[in-house]
Amino acid sequence: MPISGKIAASRDDEELTSLAAGELIGSSIALSGQGSLFAASFTEDGRYMSWSVADVQGFLGRDPGLALKFNNIVNHNLVSQINRLALRV
Repeated sequence: MPISGKIAASRDDEELTSLAAGELIGSSIALSGQGSLFAASFTEDGRYMSWSVADVQGFLGRDPGLALKFNNIVNHNLVSQINRLALRV
């Protein structure tokens, strides 16, 4: 997740959309275990945070209520990203 800066999502060297600080990146890859069809790179100086899938699963496994809220946020984010990318693919 970028905490500052902007990220461009591209496919075949064509920029499809941009992502701002606070937007999740790679959640569908983490959930599916499949590779990404898109590349992501910072278009300006930026900083990011990342977590391993195992760390997130372990953290959420200790609090089912938090896991449900986290899943809702991830699902909402995925739908938003799919809708944005579907317009360009």
